[in-house]
Amino acid sequence: MSVALPLTLALLAVTGCAERSAHTFREMAMGTECALTIHATDPEQARSAARLAMDRIHQLDHDLSDWLPDGELASLQGRAGVPRKLSPDLCAALRTGLQVNRESDGLFDPALRPLVVVWREARRTGVFPTAGQLEAARRESGCRHLQLDSSACQITIDSEIVPIDLGAIGKGFAAEEAYRLLQAGGHPDSLVAVGGDIRCGTPPPGRSGWEVTIDDGLLPPIRVTLSEVAISTSGDREQSAFVQGRPVGHIIDPRTGNPLNRPTAVTVIAADGATADAWASALCVAGPEYARTLAPNCIRWRVTAVQGADRVTATSPEFPAWTNHD
Repeated sequence: MSVALPLTLALLAVTGCAERSAHTFREMAMGTECALTIHATDPEQARSAARLAMDRIHQLDHDLSDWLPDGELASLQGRAGVPRKLSPDLCAALRTGLQVNRESDGLFDPALRPLVVVWREARRTGVFPTAGQLEAARRESGCRHLQLDSSACQITIDSEIVPIDLGAIGKGFAAEEAYRLLQAGGHPDSLVAVGGDIRCGTPPPGRSGWEVTIDDGLLPPIRVTLSEVAISTSGDREQSAFVQGRPVGHIIDPRTGNPLNRPTAVTVIAADGATADAWASALCVAGPEYARTLAPNCIRWRVTAVQGADRVTATSPEFPAWTNHD
């Protein structure tokens, strides 16, 4: 699952382009800080565009939520086997999630809510779930319960329980959608950051790209210069806890139903935010060695995991070309 790791934006000074300057806006949404950087000739024009983009993020925070009683997912409860119409946003997020599920051999699964709830409670109370609780959660989880007709935006769930949890794709999806709104409004040279999920637009005026520092807590920080792509970093640095003396992270392995038991950090660069977010979660589960054969050619990635006394890192062939070590 994606977590707001400190991918920090280096706002570059704009020279020779006084008519279009950078304006940065920050606001909390989706449980993390969101930052928008917009180039515009008029501060009020930038502020208006930022308000529309932030409202879009807040809307998606509501619409994709699995815990709000008045949310769309809650309305699907208790309708096992009955096709239900989905909003375009929920349909699009699920379409990408199920695609990555297939491409990742099931290592990304957007339908693990029962397991997420069980392990979240364990991390809160410091007590492991019982074998019976885990077995029930495993049985109720998994996208095998979902049948999505994306052309008609309809879903059929074969269970009374709705297992959908979009926490591992929602922030990337929201960053992408907010950027598309800014792009359509005449601000293609913008950047949207929703925690650790960043969507870079066209380069800022007078620059070759946006400079983003990746600091995943396992390797020294590196700087990458990006444009017209999304970048997502996932890991357990900020969301691990001890349960009865053992570390328990928030990233769940769909194969076992258990949280990962090794420190892991992944960065993925992809064409869109939802794809980057979902693949960052999948490669956390895969680990460095499996990532080499699992990851598709359409993404760039780096995976680091602590295995015993060793720290093992694997990268895609293209990833080093993006880095600029200081």
